[in-house]
Amino acid sequence: MLTKFKNNISIIFLTISLIVFSYVIFRAEFIHEGQKLIFYTKYYIISIILIFFSVLSFFINKKIKYKIAILFSFFFILLYSIEIILLGNLALIEFKRNIHLENYAKKKNYNVDEDQPFKKNKFNAYRVLKEKYKNLALAIDPYHFLKVPKQTIMPLSSLSNVKTLQCNQLGYSNIYQTDRFGFNNQDMNWDKNFIDFFILGSRYAQGDCVHQSKNIAGNINSLTGLTAINVGYGGSGPLMNYAILREYLPISKTKRVVWLYSESSDLSGVKNIEGLTEELKNDILNNYLLDLDFSQNLIMRQNEIDEIVYSKMNKMTLSVDMALKQNKLFKFLKFSRIRNEILKIYNSINEKNLATLQILSPEFKDILIKSKEFAEVNNARFYFVYLTENHRYKNEKFNKKKHDYENLINFIERYNINLINIHKELFENHDNPLSLFAPNIKKNETTHYNEEGYTLVSETILKKINDFEKLN
Repeated sequence: MLTKFKNNISIIFLTISLIVFSYVIFRAEFIHEGQKLIFYTKYYIISIILIFFSVLSFFINKKIKYKIAILFSFFFILLYSIEIILLGNLALIEFKRNIHLENYAKKKNYNVDEDQPFKKNKFNAYRVLKEKYKNLALAIDPYHFLKVPKQTIMPLSSLSNVKTLQCNQLGYSNIYQTDRFGFNNQDMNWDKNFIDFFILGSRYAQGDCVHQSKNIAGNINSLTGLTAINVGYGGSGPLMNYAILREYLPISKTKRVVWLYSESSDLSGVKNIEGLTEELKNDILNNYLLDLDFSQNLIMRQNEIDEIVYSKMNKMTLSVDMALKQNKLFKFLKFSRIRNEILKIYNSINEKNLATLQILSPEFKDILIKSKEFAEVNNARFYFVYLTENHRYKNEKFNKKKHDYENLINFIERYNINLINIHKELFENHDNPLSLFAPNIKKNETTHYNEEGYTLVSETILKKINDFEKLN
């Protein structure tokens, strides 16, 4: 047996290398239809190198070849041992997370669906909850369409008039009914003759991870009896917000535009495909800056948006389903957990090396000035709300320079934009700011406000707006 192994080492190496190369082709060209070529380039290179050395091994002395094979065997035994440890640790973390979320929701007495699966992953929850809600959809953020080639429409919202599952950071998966334009509102609000608050922003405006009635627009509606419209979506940066303002503000008479700015993500984005840097690469979005009369007429094209978003949602769920159906042994053989941990370390090092995460660019200044002017042309007051996130309060050595905090605040004040600084007005004076955020299970996890946090932020916004308007 050992002799056969020694005699066939090169054939075994070559066979394994060809299998790896074939699998890379299958994933890159068939599963992802060539759209992730940059991602798979490194795997193409690695597999080609493996093939090259496998062929080369036919010309190497058998004893040397055998020693190399033994060395590789010990190396792979070590790697698979590490993979087993990481898998066990992941299972333990997920178990603790789900128990923690369930207990947190009960402690806070949150309104939880009786069929709620206490799992944070929205795709897992989707599989369970769609049995109860037959037409349930997933919240698909518009930033997913930033890099679509040859696009004729850039969606700024999501699916309309459908029950939508969003996220779970509080022990329940919030499900809301979208309005006629695909935003997180009661549809009847668009029929009002007058809108008191038109709320722009990313995930905090959208109301990530809380019930519709508990987000900022919902709180304003219930606290004042006035009409608040929420046109926020996770991942929407400054240029998308400006485009949303241009497309949807003129529909109704509006008294106030409230721009909710997220400290750590609105300029660069929390993912590579989000934020102003990526938005500026999109031709359609750039048209809003170059032409003050440009419009996609999105209010008349919701059927097109629905079709595009449904297609994206189906592709995403299919991709996740395929990953789940993938043999666990096969995922183990691919060192899935080790590769994931290496990627985390790489991203963490990159972030630490950055002098700044957010940069107050000329484009951002231009967008904000144009947004204020557009609001005022439409007879609406413009308010800029600076929202901070949990990282600021977890770390005593928090570096404000990474978010260009001082420059941004100075710019807002210099251009006489009504500023509501939630850090100064609320969190800085609160005994325990982190108690207003969702529970943080992972060390460096970004979490959103909990229901109490959204309520206090909403009350602070209302108080400051009232103060501004008393002066004027």
